[in-house]
Amino acid sequence: MKKFENHQIEKDDFENYFEDISRFIQNQQIELGVFGLDIGDQIESEWAPLDAISYEPKMDTLFVHTKYVDHAIRGPVQVIVAETNARIHAISVTDSDRRSHILQFRSPLLLENNSHIHKRVLDGLKNSNNMHY
Repeated sequence: MKKFENHQIEKDDFENYFEDISRFIQNQQIELGVFGLDIGDQIESEWAPLDAISYEPKMDTLFVHTKYVDHAIRGPVQVIVAETNARIHAISVTDSDRRSHILQFRSPLLLENNSHIHKRVLDGLKNSNNMHY
């Protein structure tokens, strides 16, 4: 059983957070799923190379670009990052329609020790908690 630390990213930090991790994500394989009571469970992309992820505050939209699919998450209200030892395993985004968008990395995304993100993880983000998988 893996023990993940789940960190909530504050909305004011979305743009900087995704800009910072974008340096590490090029060609990382992800599975992208969308889950909601109104739409059921849907896999948008199955183990596709991730090209980019960014948040545009003026549009209040998080964009996920894979080799095969461009996915827009409008009105993200919560972002939770599941990590172990500065390795990101998954990112969960809840939108304003209460749908969950899950980006799962095939191999954990390793952040460099000197990265802004790694320092924030070590310092502890607001509203962190632990989960077991």
